[in-house]
Amino acid sequence: MCQAQEYADYKLSDYKLPDIKRSSLDFKLNSDGSFATHETSDNTVYDIKGAIDATFNRYCTTRKFIGDQSARIYFAGFKNNSTRDENGENYKQSNLSTEISYMNDSRFYIRPNTWFWFVGGDVSFTYYQNKVKETEKDLGILIRPKLGLGWGRIERVQDARQAVYLLDKFSDYGLMKKHLSNEEVNRFAQLISTVKNKRFLDSRLHLIDEITTVDSFLVANDYIRKEGAKYFTTLYDYWLYGDLHQRKSGFEVGLEGMPEYNYYTCSNFNQKNHEPGITVSLSAEYEKPINLRWQHSASLNFMFLYTHNTFEADYADKTVYEQSLEHLQETFFRLRL
Repeated sequence: MCQAQEYADYKLSDYKLPDIKRSSLDFKLNSDGSFATHETSDNTVYDIKGAIDATFNRYCTTRKFIGDQSARIYFAGFKNNSTRDENGENYKQSNLSTEISYMNDSRFYIRPNTWFWFVGGDVSFTYYQNKVKETEKDLGILIRPKLGLGWGRIERVQDARQAVYLLDKFSDYGLMKKHLSNEEVNRFAQLISTVKNKRFLDSRLHLIDEITTVDSFLVANDYIRKEGAKYFTTLYDYWLYGDLHQRKSGFEVGLEGMPEYNYYTCSNFNQKNHEPGITVSLSAEYEKPINLRWQHSASLNFMFLYTHNTFEADYADKTVYEQSLEHLQETFFRLRL
């Protein structure tokens, strides 16, 4: 029978994620409305509103590539009608909000865990229209690509932490048949990483598949003795609550350039705002898991920012205001023990 805390010497920093590809689509739809009649004021009021929000996320990690992409489409509307306002006149209001955005962060490793170059950025389009007696329209466009070069790699190791938590707890209850080597612990942790990223439409069925897969692995390799409810209650408990905090390991330094263009216009007073700019940053990040409960984190970031803002509006007598901003942002340093 194995004794407790047999895996205290396991190093989370030795864990490497398996190849993972995960895609998810979150779709939200909501609507509500109200209708009321006030006999004393001879007034009828109704309003209706709704929203559609769809977000697609894709994450991929291999030894030569790490990619994180996200796309979002959002529509929302509102309409209100009252037969009598405070002046005894009909009152109508409607508005529409739209947002379309895309974000990409892709890293291509020239050699695993060494030099890499990264591309990506984000782009967004927003539109807002509000109509009472007159119609107000706002439009915003943001384009911000990025390109950079870096060295090193930050690895996500919370699945290895969860694997060791499970093995330690099984050992506490005398359920382990043998002590697992570091290689076997890594295989168990990689199984956890893989099963967590399988695609399911039903989260309940996903949980059932996760528990079944982990149980089958432990039984097939003759690692565990399933005696009573203690085994399954422990497995469920540490599966649901054993990975609540993200853990990382590694060192990474990068230099990136990010030009951007921000455009905004509003129909009120014909306001227009043009703001091109560029950001250059040099950053470093260090993550060191001391043990299952303690983590050292540090980051350093130097940033240079330049923007040129051009603003014009009718109330400014068609005068164009221009402003340039150029500064070296102060160093940011973070240390967590």
